[in-house]
This record gives sequence, C-alpha cells and structure tokens, in this order.
Amino acid sequence: MMSVSSIWAQSYTPRFCGFSIAEGYEYEEEKDREFIAEKVSVGHSSGIADVVDEILRKIKINTEIEVFLVGNEGNCYATVLEESRRVIVADHHFLQKVNDTAGTQWAAISILAHEIGHHINGFSQKVSRRQSEMEADYWSGYMLQKLGANKKAALQCIMVFGEEKDGFYYPNKYTRAGAITEGWEDANRGKTPKFNPN
Repeated sequence: MMSVSSIWAQSYTPRFCGFSIAEGYEYEEEKDREFIAEKVSVGHSSGIADVVDEILRKIKINTEIEVFLVGNEGNCYATVLEESRRVIVADHHFLQKVNDTAGTQWAAISILAHEIGHHINGFSQKVSRRQSEMEADYWSGYMLQKLGANKKAALQCIMVFGEEKDGFYYPNKYTRAGAITEGWEDANRGKTPKFNPN
C-alpha cells in the first residue's frame, strides 16, 4: 500500500521528449500532460530508478534525476518541472512490453538512456529539436556501451520502433542509428562525449 506522500499529482506544460508504442517518439512543448505518479528510488521493485542511478554512475555525471512511475500511460518521457527538477516518468509495464517486442532487455534501457541524454543536454534551446534528438541518441549509445551492451543490442530498439522516413522532429531510424553507433563507439574507445553536460 502506498502512502499519500509517495503519490504526486501533476499537471504541466513543459518541453518534453517521450516514446510510446502507439505514438512512437514525441517531442513537444506546451502540450498539457496530467498524471498521477509514484516517486520511486533505488531498490524499488520496478528497477527503473536503479537503471537511472547506474547510468549516471557509469558516465560519471553528478545530477539528480527524479523517477516517477505511472500506470497505463504506455509511455516513458523526460521533462523538466518547476525549479529545474529533472524528471523521468515511466510506465514500467510499457517498458517490459518494449523489451518483449524488441526481443532484448536493452530496449527499455536504451529508451531510459535517451531520456537521460536530454537531461544531460538540458533540452537545449540553442539547437533544433531534431539536433536535440540526435544528441540524446548519441548519449543512448554511449551509455549502453558503458553498461555492457554490444552494438547490436544498443541499436535494437531504434531499428524495431524507429521510422523509415524522416519525421517533423525525428530523423529516420537509420540516421538515428548512426548517432547511437557513434556514441557507442566513442564509449568503446574511451573518448570523452562530444556533448558537454550543463
């Protein structure tokens, strides 16, 4: 049973990036979102906060990212709330479905890594939304290599769920796979990431 203090109801209109099986990848700003979520931390049975913590430790980035679980959202997304709170909101049943569909445990982790990539880059206003997505894809590849994924596993999610053609905000899956590959290879060579965290 959850205590009242662990439940958070929020309505907001931030810039955010998200992924759902039904809608694919989304990158929006000023779109109303409302959800009721449970804030979780390392050790929670979903394992999502553990993955976020492990990624941040592996890439040696000291930033706080709060993790909230929602039910029946069919989505996972990153956003920044008031007072610059960096948040990942995830439906853990949805992430399990992503893994099942892609046929690898790395699929859900790659989505979380991509969303963390947006937090590292701060949803920069200085680059286009398309470039912001490519930067987050790069970080996804970088993080997955640091966690021990081989290159094929790092690419599996985008190759299963990515689009064949360019979208308004998102390049096609082959272009995005190139950014993921570049990040994976940079991590494999021990190269410092090309995008500086802010």
